[in-house]
Amino acid sequence: MGSVMDVSVVIPTYNRASLLIKLLDAWREVDKVKKYKYELIFSDDGSSDDTRATLKQRSKGLPVVILENEHGGAARARNAAIRRAQGERILMLGDDIFPDAQLVNRHVELSRQVGAETAILGDIKWHPELKLNYLMTHITEVGHEQFSLNAFQPGQYVDFRHFYTSNISVDRQFLSSEPGLFDERFSKVNFEDAELGYRLANRGAKIRFEPEAWAYHYHAYTIEGFRERQKTAGEMAVVFVKLHPELEEAFGVKRTWERYSKLSSSRLAGFATQGAGTIDFDAIISTCEAYEEHLQLVTDREQKYIKLALSSLYLRLFKASFELGILAKLDPSRTDFEHYLRSVYFNPDGYWNLYLEATDAFKDLSEADRALRETVLLSYADQTHAGIQIALANKEVELLRSREAQGQAECEYAMALNELERLKASRAWRIGSAVVHPAKLTRRLTRRLTSTAPQRDGGSIANALVEPAQSPVESGTASSPRLGIMLSERDLPSAARRSFLSELGQQHCFIVRKNDDEFEVLSSGRELRETYDSLPVDYLYQPDDWDQRLSSNEVRNALLCLSHTGVDFVIVSPTLALLPQLAISSSVRNHLIFSKRLGLDFLENGDSKAKGRVMRLLPAQVPVTEVPVEEVFRNKTISYAPDPGRYTPDQGYLYLGQAMEAMSDASASEIRTTQFIPKFKKEKKLVFVLPMVMAIGGVERNAIEVMRQLKDRYHFVVITMDRHDQSHGSFHHQLRGLTEAVYDLMELGNLHYYLAFLNDLKEAYEPDAVWICNGMLWLCDHAEHVRRIFHDVPIIDNQAWDAEFGWIELYDQPGIQSFDRFIATNSKVYSKFVDDFKMNPERIDSIYPCFDSERFGAPSPVDEQKAFIREFDLPKDRPVFLFCGRLHSQKGPLDFLELARRRLQKQDDAFFVMRGTGALAPEIDKFIQDNELTNLRRISFVENTVPLLSLASGLIITSHYETITIVLLEALSMGLPVLSTDVGDIRLVLEQYQAGLVVPEIGDHDAFEAAYEKWRKDLTFYTAKARQCSGEIRRRFSSEAIAEQYVDSWERAMAEFA
Repeated sequence: MGSVMDVSVVIPTYNRASLLIKLLDAWREVDKVKKYKYELIFSDDGSSDDTRATLKQRSKGLPVVILENEHGGAARARNAAIRRAQGERILMLGDDIFPDAQLVNRHVELSRQVGAETAILGDIKWHPELKLNYLMTHITEVGHEQFSLNAFQPGQYVDFRHFYTSNISVDRQFLSSEPGLFDERFSKVNFEDAELGYRLANRGAKIRFEPEAWAYHYHAYTIEGFRERQKTAGEMAVVFVKLHPELEEAFGVKRTWERYSKLSSSRLAGFATQGAGTIDFDAIISTCEAYEEHLQLVTDREQKYIKLALSSLYLRLFKASFELGILAKLDPSRTDFEHYLRSVYFNPDGYWNLYLEATDAFKDLSEADRALRETVLLSYADQTHAGIQIALANKEVELLRSREAQGQAECEYAMALNELERLKASRAWRIGSAVVHPAKLTRRLTRRLTSTAPQRDGGSIANALVEPAQSPVESGTASSPRLGIMLSERDLPSAARRSFLSELGQQHCFIVRKNDDEFEVLSSGRELRETYDSLPVDYLYQPDDWDQRLSSNEVRNALLCLSHTGVDFVIVSPTLALLPQLAISSSVRNHLIFSKRLGLDFLENGDSKAKGRVMRLLPAQVPVTEVPVEEVFRNKTISYAPDPGRYTPDQGYLYLGQAMEAMSDASASEIRTTQFIPKFKKEKKLVFVLPMVMAIGGVERNAIEVMRQLKDRYHFVVITMDRHDQSHGSFHHQLRGLTEAVYDLMELGNLHYYLAFLNDLKEAYEPDAVWICNGMLWLCDHAEHVRRIFHDVPIIDNQAWDAEFGWIELYDQPGIQSFDRFIATNSKVYSKFVDDFKMNPERIDSIYPCFDSERFGAPSPVDEQKAFIREFDLPKDRPVFLFCGRLHSQKGPLDFLELARRRLQKQDDAFFVMRGTGALAPEIDKFIQDNELTNLRRISFVENTVPLLSLASGLIITSHYETITIVLLEALSMGLPVLSTDVGDIRLVLEQYQAGLVVPEIGDHDAFEAAYEKWRKDLTFYTAKARQCSGEIRRRFSSEAIAEQYVDSWERAMAEFA
């Protein structure tokens, strides 16, 4: 640590004497591991308790500065501290915010990676000593009335509203240059931080969310206390909008007053007040408190409905409280505001509407369900056991609906058979010309007839089945494997055990070895003593280090594999390397699940014969090292070899002490439902996302951006289908926080099991839609069987990314045509669908790819660009032109190299950078070496391309076919001109904005070089146009805008199945 003060920690405080002792102890932990010089400035806001004395007496040994102020609010106290601060960085915290020991270190280090204008927003977690109620979960994760940090991704830039002074750091000089700092006209705590954030944003400030810099929030909220906080927020919103009238739409101050004035002066006012007269806010709060108590007593299923009801009540209560603050601030003399707000948010009819919005379970109730409607209304009126009533009523609804659906299905089934016979008798059917592109009715008939016939309560099946011998799908059931987790000692907390069993299944258990042949079995609510042979498990997991155990997602994948393939063991190897390489942490036991019959000495017993599966599941949860498989199984005979397969090689089976077995690509003759995990508890609609792989590519990036934008509105389960290749890389790590689960089917078993896997996944998650964002040949060949599995779920097809090459060539197949909606990713694909395949335009949605407009909204800091130049040895004084894409023939990387070779011969001052990896990498590296391309640098992969685009002079696209590549959008959004082949809709975009030049000839080196010379000549013009259109590109193709288009498509598809 040098003499320069690195960071000043600013903490305003008021009447916190009782908490400060514990808080100062937390800062002593920070002080033990500090790497940088810091000061703690406590700015007291005129406390009337022993706050000042406590600070003076208890802060010895810490670099504490105490400021004593007259009471004037948090804004004034913060300003006094900022003006006193000496650090290069200001870290602003609350007096109920407890730092992680590394908080100061992380803020300093993260801030040095960005410019002075970027604030670092850290994560805020509830303090572990607090007893959490659902209210505290709601305000941070559901309603976001407190924080909305769970909605952000690491490194995401957020707007001024999230300038939370609970855990944010900013450059002191940049902050101090803002006149007035925190506006002291905010007399109470609320919005004074967001208002300063707004002014800073207008000067170019950015806020970057970095969860590594986290702290604890030690504040237990009550419903009444948080309601009062929201009222204060409403009061301060009036101050905010008065200072910045342009933000009226965001806060609705004027709108709130106008709505109140309109209703209070109308004839409806009297009726509304009468209707609300028996419902006061105290009663509503009492109801919420009763619900909170019930949550501790009921089952998980019943908790779901109580939480839905609570969130619905909280949303209205806190919204009403916020508006009460606005109205009271605007006119303190009025006394009828609460009557008005009760009429708006809590009238009797409102209770029913409230619950309809809170849960999907009742939204389609008809008049025939009046009795159930009354049950729910009465439960609200009773105000005591509403959550239990709702849960019971929901079960009745499900029963009625299932019976009604069964009768309707049987009727429709008979009608569909008759209609199909009529169609088969027609001349059009016999000729075959009319059935290639079926209309909506025919598609629905196909779905009905390829699904299993309806079953009656007694289990009998309708008499007529449609050609069952031709189908590989037959229903079957089987129990899921029982897993026993072996612990070296009884050190796993019971709460962790319960969480594991609740998530992965009550049939599993934990086992503690007491002696050679006695084991203690800890299952759900039971403790047993058993011998090894009598252990109630099929498979064992015996990690050496519980902190390096398999993740829940890895265990789910293992259970799905074991449920169907029947292998003797599985090894989770978090790497894309193939056998003989395995990736393990400190011990292979942390990665290994094995059959009980193999015995606890399985690894040491060289005589064991076993067939296993190596599952390459990314990303690694802990540091791993790649080792040869022979080092893991030292005393065993090992066999493994790739099976060529019809579609893709399978290289995952490992044989110990036995010969290899032949594999089949044919689908399993029996599809069993195993209930390999408990049914997923949905709180919103769930979408299956089916990419071919989760490699580094445009399709995958598009899917990730869409999920990132919509994760608060949908659950996502990603299911990859093809085998991942090391040369293509992986985006699995970017799925963290976006998905409920990720299943890599090719890692779990060969194609023989795919339909069984999909059927089991459907039963476990009950998806509301299937989004195929990229497919594989197996999927196209088995589309009819996939349709059969998802006969009652809409399928949205997004496989066609080019109008001439790839999956588009298979769209005349009836199975694909039976899907429900189709995404056309450019105008040429749309024309192909409509003109060539004669598809109904109403089934097609035109949606371009998207990109992260916030991330690519501005150039990276100069220091970051300089670091990038040093790291990759790039020139500082030459124009740099980029190729960014997979090294695959589709992208034409050799055309880019040929251009670089020709320009080197002509002594062009340009420097070319090729960023990408892929199957052609060895050939490309050889070309570079053989031709001594000193004017070119190949960079395999960088996660963040903003610095590269920032220092470049232009982007060059040499693709042979394409839709509208994402890197084109990223480049234009940063004002970078483009030279591209005429593929997809790139011409439409470049010509619309005049931001680049298109080369009609594809693969013609002479034509491309001539176009390059013209482009270079007019580069100043194209650059100016690119900069002019950058804002429009960000708005038009942003992930926010494109995600809403996907929502429209999915919801239309789901509406057809309602």
